Amino acid sequence: MPVSGDTVPMDPGTPATPGYRSRFSHGTEVAKPGYYAVTLDGPGVRAEMTAGTRIGVHRYSFPKGKAAHLVVDLRSSLYNYPGKILWSGLHLRDDGVLTGFRETRGWAPGRKLYFAMRFSAPLVGHALVNREKDIAYKGFQGPRPRQRCAGGEARSGTGSAARFRPAR
Repeated sequence: MPVSGDTVPMDPGTPATPGYRSRFSHGTEVAKPGYYAVTLDGPGVRAEMTAGTRIGVHRYSFPKGKAAHLVVDLRSSLYNYPGKILWSGLHLRDDGVLTGFRETRGWAPGRKLYFAMRFSAPLVGHALVNREKDIAYKGFQGPRPRQRCAGGEARSGTGSAARFRPAR
């Protein structure tokens, strides 16, 4: 979600407690086949979108003189409930392209969404905020019987590691 200014909200928000979601006026909308645009009231950002086969393209125009931010929230969804997001990840490449994915359960179990973002200006900073705590691993349920895992460690090519052990 595009955000402008010095404060960057990290939660979607509610009607009582604003977050990164923004109100808009139908008077600023343009909607026609293949194109949609609207100005977001809170940040004052013009959001334009188009789509093709298996692709969607967004363009955000930020107000001059205000810091421009993009919040990528991989933990919230339209119908939130515990365990909806099975797995997600982000990778910021050396060329500034941000790639990522999210796997969810629900009406389409194991649905994976992949994305890539290329920015028109170099990024001047980034931050990863992970506020999840003490999430017990409950395993993946599928058509096959569950198998117990003794635990182990996985390493990526970048040297980052993830340790895992079964829930008891």
